[in-house]
Amino acid sequence: MITYPEIEFFEKPSDICNDALRYFTDIRNVWSGFRTCYSDHVDFNEALLDKTKLPALRDLYSKDSEKSEAKLETLSKKYNYSFDKPLEFSFSYYENLLDSEDPVEHYFAQKWFQYLNALKFIAPKVKMGHESPLEHSILTFKIKNCSRSMTHQLVRHRLASYSQASQRYISEKPESLDFVIPRKIQENPEALAMVQKHFSGLGMLITGLKALGVKNEDIRCIYPNAMPTDIQVSMNFRELRHFIQLRLSPHAQDEIRFVAFRLYQHLVNYMPFLWTDLELEGI
Repeated sequence: MITYPEIEFFEKPSDICNDALRYFTDIRNVWSGFRTCYSDHVDFNEALLDKTKLPALRDLYSKDSEKSEAKLETLSKKYNYSFDKPLEFSFSYYENLLDSEDPVEHYFAQKWFQYLNALKFIAPKVKMGHESPLEHSILTFKIKNCSRSMTHQLVRHRLASYSQASQRYISEKPESLDFVIPRKIQENPEALAMVQKHFSGLGMLITGLKALGVKNEDIRCIYPNAMPTDIQVSMNFRELRHFIQLRLSPHAQDEIRFVAFRLYQHLVNYMPFLWTDLELEGI
């Protein structure tokens, strides 16, 4: 029995090369968009790394981190979602690497702070509603063991790309079927018993249909929305902001709200200045 899906991100904060390359590509694309729009009004040379600016930048970063953590803590209590503290923000990690004798580490640390300083200029523009340059960068992630009722909601966010597990090419194993059952049903013993009774004969039905030579493409028509599936998503930053604001609402269904919570938790670690301004309903 499954309650919530697992979210797999392809950025690994512990791997400096992979993390930095992906991070720099994202920021560079957003940065370039804003430079195109504001080149005559902003001194973009100020975004270059200057060690004397580190204390002020650290203070700003720390304040954003505190805001993010407070929001996440409020959300986790409101919806009873697990929340690991403290958040793994990267400022100190990269700051220590500025004095590294390893040229690769030193280079990535310099670039990280350069782009972080750039974000300081970008964030106020985003807060004013100028979000179009955010469309130049995307986040790719995979949602594992989610219900198809959740993915039906997810794919309505059309400014994204999706690849979902195929029920035609992947054969379900009747002897090990599992289902995504909403938490509110699990918390009601009578309702849970009714649902489990409803699903109990599905394995035998699948086995019987296969014995009769029915193909997966036809058997899948009898599968319930509670059948777990995996889906990979690529969504640009502007759409991610829209998705999080819409799906973290108290009115959203619990499973997709959990996905929005995990995305928000990841993004405020990954690039805090672009997400802490979000006005989330109910907090």
